Formats: sequence, structure tokens, C-alpha cells
Amino acid sequence: MSASHTALRCLGHPASLLSIGLLLLNDHVLKVVGPSWLTGKLSDFAGLFFFPFVLAVLLSLLLDPLRVPPRRIARVAFGLTAAWFALIKTAPPLNALTTNLASRLVGSAAQIVLDPTDLIALVALWPAWRMWARVESSPGTGWQRWLALGAASLATMATSFPPVHYVERLTVVDGELYAGYTEGGSGQQYVARSADGGRTWRQVHNPRPSTTDAIHHSVARPLVVCEPSDARVCYRIAGHEQVERSTDVGRTWQVDWSIPFDRRAYMDRFRSGAKRIDMGPYDMAFFDENGMHSLIVAMGNEGVLVRSPDGAWQRYGMLSAQPTPLFAGGFEDAVTVVASETAIWLLIGFVALVVFSFRSWRMILDRLEMPRNDDRRRVMRPFLFTVGWTIGWLTLYILRLSESTGFGLMGGSLFGFLGPDVLLWPIVLAPIGLLTAWRRVAQLAEASGGRVGKTAGWCILAALGASLLGWMPLLLWTLGTVPVYEIALLLSFAVTVVVLYGGNRAITRLSMAGMPPIGDATP
Repeated sequence: MSASHTALRCLGHPASLLSIGLLLLNDHVLKVVGPSWLTGKLSDFAGLFFFPFVLAVLLSLLLDPLRVPPRRIARVAFGLTAAWFALIKTAPPLNALTTNLASRLVGSAAQIVLDPTDLIALVALWPAWRMWARVESSPGTGWQRWLALGAASLATMATSFPPVHYVERLTVVDGELYAGYTEGGSGQQYVARSADGGRTWRQVHNPRPSTTDAIHHSVARPLVVCEPSDARVCYRIAGHEQVERSTDVGRTWQVDWSIPFDRRAYMDRFRSGAKRIDMGPYDMAFFDENGMHSLIVAMGNEGVLVRSPDGAWQRYGMLSAQPTPLFAGGFEDAVTVVASETAIWLLIGFVALVVFSFRSWRMILDRLEMPRNDDRRRVMRPFLFTVGWTIGWLTLYILRLSESTGFGLMGGSLFGFLGPDVLLWPIVLAPIGLLTAWRRVAQLAEASGGRVGKTAGWCILAALGASLLGWMPLLLWTLGTVPVYEIALLLSFAVTVVVLYGGNRAITRLSMAGMPPIGDATP
């Protein structure tokens, strides 16, 4: 029995299915409702029980062709699992590396706690190894083991998110700037201090009673504060994600700071699955820097907003309360923000490639007078599984949009743990079946005096054009070049239709060119 067969049998065992369900329940429900020492350890025990089986399946894909004994593959899988778990719980560099990889996979900030006491969970590997030994010689089969592999693969992506801090109070005590913040979930209150006017912050572990009393003051809205050096200039917050300014002692007000036009939608998408943006504002305070006054604004889980004496506004983070970017900082950010649209246009391109290929094959095989149930079936069979897998995977990923994005088909609570990196699966798998089928068509055509290479090239080019050119306006929206999302979406659909129409006409002409007329095909 191969290692992959044994590993799949282990994954289909009720004990493995229970551990997979426990991990998903604990990371997505129990840790949110009641975080504790127990919920922190449950995920480690559950994950270590079934993860060696998942790793054994992956290793067997590489080692089975080399005729490596299944038991040796199992030892490698269990050994790697134990070693890596021990290192990420005790070695800060590897913990940081694994956390970054997990964050890229799930598409948002993940947290893997550096805690040597979690090593107690390694005992879960022993019953897992015993179960492997019992089922290694069992001949059982069943489709449910493949479902178990899928569930286990998704469960390994489950991870808890770091606590979110909310900056809600500001005060100046003895010339020093203090902030009061709460921790999301627990609701515990803490104090932080800044020595540079709100640009950097450090937690105060033992604040003085006078500081604690000052920082926990109540705030009535609208809150108005005036310049210490010029009482005519005042600022006001009323909880509308903006700061207003008056130069006539509050008789008239103008918006002095707010989120740029249509950037709020970008921010919500950027934070999809990680946190709900709550920027208040909640409080304001003036801070004296060498006789010049800066205005500091508490912006909830977006950190603080600082207006320098020269009138420039700048956002700064405080601990985990970090400001959300307004524009994509690079290609990776852009793909993350429009990840579902990226999947949609990949799906459009793939479906177009399949349709163009089918039409081309049909026209080519008709002119070659190939029997419908012979060579036609041999052409179609190689990629049917690939087509189903790719369309299903892309459709699943389209559903992962968070509730906060208006383009979603379902809430993000079910599929939100899928990150943009999973799009690599269909990108890698999709060409395999199509290239195999095209090679078969080319062989049949060459035997009959026809050529199909240029037709295949145009099918691929038209599909890539529909995906890339159609997706381009959405990329420009993330960069701010196209100001409104709806305009970018309309442009994307328009470009896609034009490219598909032109590609269809070109492919139809090429499919008929260079082929023998019907009735003249060489048997």
C-alpha cells in the first residue's frame, strides 16, 4: 500500500475528522467567543493529530515515484511536523517566518504565538502514529477520504488573528502625551505614551494614578477644542470619520480632514477578514512641541491622526492599531484587494480558452472527418478533470469575499480564510489538460496534412487578453488612477467583451485555414 493511500485512510478515520472539525470550531468560534489558555492549546492538539497525514500525501507525490518505502515517508512526515512545530514555538526567527507565510496564505494578518508551553501538544503525534500503523495494511477504500483531505487542507489554513487595539482617549500630563486604548474582544484598558507627538508609541505597564484618571475622562460629542495660541481656530469631531475646522470661533465649519473620495471602499477591501474599520474619531488633544502645537486625534483601530503646525495631516499607528492604506503599495496589495475580481477574470479567461478550444477542435475534426466517438473522445478525456477542478476552485474562491465588500455573493465568514495565493492552483493546473488535448489534435491534423499550432496560439492569446486586459481597470482603481470602483468595473467588462469578440473572429478564420476540405482528409 502506498503512503498516500495510508495517509488518506487515516484522514478519513473518525478521529481525524473529529480533530479537523475541532480545529475549525476552535479557531473560528471558540477563540472569538471566549479566548483562554484552553482554546489556545486545543488548536495545537487537534492540528498536530491530522497534519502529518496531510504532509504525507504531499510527500508521497514526490517520493512514491522514487520507490521510497511508505513507512519511511511516514517517518519523514511525522518528524518534519514535530521539528517545525517545536521550532515555531521556541525560535523567534522561524516563528516570524511561518507567521508571514500564514499571513500571505490567508490574505490577512495571522498570529502564531511564541509559547514553549505549547510543546505539550506534541503528545498528539503518538496516537496519530499508532493509527497510521493500524490502517497501513488495511485495504479499505472510499471517496470520503478525498473529502477529508480537502477539509484537512482548509483546516491547516485556519489561524487566529492578533488582538486589535482601539485608541479612544488622549490627554497630556506633565508635558507628555498619553493615549488610552482598549483591546478588542477582552475589552481590557491600557495606557500608551508618545514622546514625539503621536508618531511612535510605547505601552505604559504601570501608569501613575493621576495619568490613569486623566486618560479615562468622558468625551461628549460633538467635541470642540481650540488652538492654545489662537482661540479663534477650533477643531470639531462628531463621529463621521472627519475632522472639521473653524477660523471664527465655531460660527462656521469646513471639513479639514476626511478619507479621500472612494478610498473608503478600498480600505474595507484591504482589511477584509482581518478587522472592521472603526476610526471614530473619538478624542482630540493639543501637544506642545517647542512652542508649536500639533493636534492629535484618536482614530479607534486606525491609530492616531496628527495635524502638524504647518497644517499637514498624517496618520500613525499605535501597537496593532495601524492605519489602513488608501492605495495599493504594490502588485501584491492590488491582487489582495480585488482578489475575487481577479478570480472572476481568471475564470472568464479559462472558460474562454475552453470554449475557443472546443470550437476549434470541432471545426478541425469535422474537416478531418474524425469519428465522433473515437478520436474525439480521446481528445476530450485528458482535460475533463482539469476543467472541473479549475472552475470549481475559482468559483469557491470568488465566494470568499468578506461581508464588507459590496461585490460578494456570500458572507466572508465561510470562505474568508482563503487567501489570494490559492489562485496559484488553477493557474498551474489549468494548462495541463488543455495542452494534452491540443497535442492530440495536432497529431491528428499533421497526419492529415493540416496545421493547428497557430490556432492554439490564438486561443491562448485571446483568453489571456480577456483576463489581463479586462482586469487592468480594476488594478488602476487600486492605484487611484481610476477614481471610482463602479467605473473600473464597467471598463473591465467592456474591454473583456471587445477582446473576446475580436478573438472569436480571428480563431474562426484560423481554424478553417490550412486544413484539407471536407471529404479530402487522408484516413
